Amino acid sequence: MPRTIIKEDERNIMYHNVGITTFNGCQCFKDCTCYRDFEPTKYDYYTVQRKNKKTTTHETLEDANIRWDFVSTL
Repeated sequence: MPRTIIKEDERNIMYHNVGITTFNGCQCFKDCTCYRDFEPTKYDYYTVQRKNKKTTTHETLEDANIRWDFVSTL
């Protein structure tokens, strides 16, 4: 997953994740059409991660900044 660091401090880190989904395989054993049916899609989202803690996903930079401000006060 290609990602760029937006902000980072001693306890938190914010990433911008951008790319295209790829086919990683399927669970079928025979007569599988997973590869033919797979359609790559673009993704563009932000994540805020408390180091060694839970990561949250956000659709917009504004939402990610709100979460960043909140976790920075903890």
